[in-house]
Amino acid sequence: MSKSKAKHSRAARLLSIGFWNCNCASHHKLDAVDSFLRVRPDLLAFGLCETKHPTHPLPLHACKRCPAGYAAWRKPFAEGHAGIAVFVHKSVVCRERPDLSCSLHTYVLQCRFPGQSTDFLLAFAYRWPQSSAADWQQMLKSIRLTSAASLPVFWMGDFNARSPSFGDIKQSPHGKDLADRFDSCGFSVLNSLLRNGVATRPISSSVLDLAATNRPDLVADLSISDALTSDHRSLIVSLANTKLPPQQHTVPRLQFLWKKANWKEFTKATDRLAVDCLSELKSIAEQTMPGGACGGQASPLHVDARRQVEDEVVAQIR
Repeated sequence: MSKSKAKHSRAARLLSIGFWNCNCASHHKLDAVDSFLRVRPDLLAFGLCETKHPTHPLPLHACKRCPAGYAAWRKPFAEGHAGIAVFVHKSVVCRERPDLSCSLHTYVLQCRFPGQSTDFLLAFAYRWPQSSAADWQQMLKSIRLTSAASLPVFWMGDFNARSPSFGDIKQSPHGKDLADRFDSCGFSVLNSLLRNGVATRPISSSVLDLAATNRPDLVADLSISDALTSDHRSLIVSLANTKLPPQQHTVPRLQFLWKKANWKEFTKATDRLAVDCLSELKSIAEQTMPGGACGGQASPLHVDARRQVEDEVVAQIR
């Protein structure tokens, strides 16, 4: 690569977001995070899950630490929740969004990055394998709420959910739920788009740690790195050309509640519409399709064509 191209490449990737399931944020692992962030100045936000920090730590406990130049945002530790911490660079304006974090296992921050005129939502998650079905639904609800916020959203986390939609070779019930929720809310899973089949937990050959967004057009790359050591690899999402105008927002897609539909009334309405459509099509066909007299009847070709159109319209409506 030429020097000019290399310089352009660095300039195009000034902003990155990272995530790592550290499986206990000890002093040793936080030393590694600190060193990693020093050589990656583009990483303006870096989330950790399974920190396993206690509620009432001793004064010199690792949970008191924060990399130089960063502010620490933490999800309070609770029973059945392994802990989430996010290190956000001090150049970033940041605030919590508890209204979007419906579960102990999710943590949503609203961030304004340097040079940006639009906020981003950064959402981090860890699903404890023994968490309840009710709490899983709250996690899925958090995804839905962030999708309706009309902002660029990035979800990163270890969901302990497997699906071929994520590039995994297996399917789990939670994986199907999560894939359906991402799809219905307009999120693209970057693992399958950019690193399909690359395991994030090599010991089980599984894709558990995910990065998903409603703005894949802003993404330059997804890297899955072994630079930090635990039983999980880290994820780094690099953004290019991220400057957005203030008025540019994500418009949530219209969603239909199919299970609550009144199909009887729907059928009646479409039947009435079918009659009106057929009547209009007959009128158009009589004006535009050539027909000839044959014993006072329309041309067989005319009749066959009209019947074909009628059949196709009815089939599509029903």
